[in-house]
Amino acid sequence: MTLDRASPWLPPPAGWTKLNVDGGLTSPTSMRNGGILRDENGFWITGFSCREGHGDSFLVELSATFRGLNLAWSKGFRKVICELDYLDVVEALNNRHVVHLHQHASQIMDVWEILHQSWEVVISHVPRTQNQVADRLAILALDNKDMNPVMYYSPPLQILEIEIIE
Repeated sequence: MTLDRASPWLPPPAGWTKLNVDGGLTSPTSMRNGGILRDENGFWITGFSCREGHGDSFLVELSATFRGLNLAWSKGFRKVICELDYLDVVEALNNRHVVHLHQHASQIMDVWEILHQSWEVVISHVPRTQNQVADRLAILALDNKDMNPVMYYSPPLQILEIEIIE
């Protein structure tokens, strides 16, 4: 969902679910992430926000992707387009040739394990303007009292203003 009408969030093709994920750092190394699943009509299915341990910007985006893909799998979705706005993570997940040299190789391989289940997943990069709901969910993680994810089965109030603009 976006505030920029020139590059709006686009729903997935018929029969597919779209997962948008984002992460952020609340201090130099304290991670938070969020994500949203929407159907082919753009309707909210579920969202999450979570505070996590410590890491860098690559790891927090990878962690959001891992959490979001696990959520999609557990909800029974088998055709998923996963969008994130961190190009390095998208490239690492789509390019298997040099990952063993990456400092987060084991976490990348954890995501690959999920990707190799019996489903179709497309990992793609989007501009930040098309990832604002996931970004806002990651910001909401600042309100989480502990490290357990908060699930949103309908859009929280802080998200509705983005949806109205879109």
